[in-house]
Amino acid sequence: LNNGASFIGNGYSRLASGTLSIAGTVSAHRFEILGGTLSVASGGIFAIGAGDILDFRQGTISGGGSTNIGSGGVLNVFGDNTDTLNGTTLNNAGAINLTSGSNNLRLQGGAVIQNNSGGVFNLLNDGAIFLDAGGFGSFVNNAGAILRKSGGTGTSNFNAPLTNNGTLEVLSGTLNLTSSYTHNGGTILVNGATLGTTSPLDLDGGLLTGFGTINAAISNNAMLRPGLAPGGLAVNGNLTLLGSSQLVFQIGGLAQGTQYGFANVSGNVSLGGQLIVSFVNGFVASNGDNFTVLSATGPLSGAFINVASGGRLNESGETGSFHIDYNGTTVVLSDFQGAPQSAASSGENNSNATRHSRRTPGAVNVASAVEDGLSSVPATGRNGTGNHGAMRTRLSGRNNTVTINVQNSDQIADLLESAEQTRANGKVVMKATRRAAATAQGRGGAARGIFQNPADGTNSRRRDHAENRPTDAIHLRDGGLR
Repeated sequence: LNNGASFIGNGYSRLASGTLSIAGTVSAHRFEILGGTLSVASGGIFAIGAGDILDFRQGTISGGGSTNIGSGGVLNVFGDNTDTLNGTTLNNAGAINLTSGSNNLRLQGGAVIQNNSGGVFNLLNDGAIFLDAGGFGSFVNNAGAILRKSGGTGTSNFNAPLTNNGTLEVLSGTLNLTSSYTHNGGTILVNGATLGTTSPLDLDGGLLTGFGTINAAISNNAMLRPGLAPGGLAVNGNLTLLGSSQLVFQIGGLAQGTQYGFANVSGNVSLGGQLIVSFVNGFVASNGDNFTVLSATGPLSGAFINVASGGRLNESGETGSFHIDYNGTTVVLSDFQGAPQSAASSGENNSNATRHSRRTPGAVNVASAVEDGLSSVPATGRNGTGNHGAMRTRLSGRNNTVTINVQNSDQIADLLESAEQTRANGKVVMKATRRAAATAQGRGGAARGIFQNPADGTNSRRRDHAENRPTDAIHLRDGGLR
């Protein structure tokens, strides 16, 4: 058949024996391969478009061209171990179904399956994708595509090299990856099923999530997030959390696994990367609640880069912080402390800092904002004189964090000028305590109410305008304002 030919009509066109050769682009609305060979020449395309169906029951699709399943098109694979792709490319942006009546799909001669964006490759049974003896080929699950085992309670063996840039879903039975597996930022979802590999599962970016079982050692540089379900996520093998790893636990209640994430590792655990804790489903922990989020049969080694054992870790929503303990074989969260309502921001530590309120001439020396929190602020201005009336400055904070609420712009000037005297480990955030309008930034000109009083700290009797309070946040890190 030459370019532009088409099989039309609602009845099936059938290939039962012999060879049908395709050159150029040929389309079909309903087509069935019962035997023989469909040969697509190099540069040729056998196109199954939206609303079209290709039933592959027995036989071979071969040649240097491609069979394209477009968006809305369907390829159903039936048969009895004779369905073969030989030296050809199968592109899918629709749906490919290994049906309940099919056992295997064979790859020979360097055949390639490209599961493209929008495409879904469904394993509806316990059949296999495999290479014939001495054959070679590959399966690429591209970004936006899904490779899914959703049928059969037994085992499906995937014996072709698999590259996953999209989503791999194991929803039923067991999927064994018996050839190589390359994970390039894709997603693995296990939902009450089992995923197995013959080599370590090396995750470079992306996400591994769900509940069920992973029969493999894991080397993780991705996000690992156990799902909320009975038993949590079981890992039968050593777990290594590398520098870019994010180990995430969602907490929505007190029941391990079903209400908060849990990883159960049969092996050793090497800690690294970040530990992240998030409340879900409206739940907030109480002080006496304990959560064992990880348990291992072997010892824990290493440390998370964002929290040491015995330290405190902020919940991702900044609602408060947990005491974190990891040693022996478990990681435990306890002693939840809610964030102070008065704090504008939070740091890792949760000790209280001194608060000080005063009537001030408008100059603030912040050299007292030191590593251990806040001590009182000097009650004098630059020259010890001047009083801007009922101006009040309140400082509050915790270790590594200082919040300064100002009511006078001269205090901002003095804060900037004294930056070299400040030794806060964390940050200083300064904001007006009254309603603030936009500053000069982005509007041009000087902001009214900013630096209206003389630099010597004396009172020029020109008070700041409440409508033009400064709104910028000033961050102090490593002893310098930024």
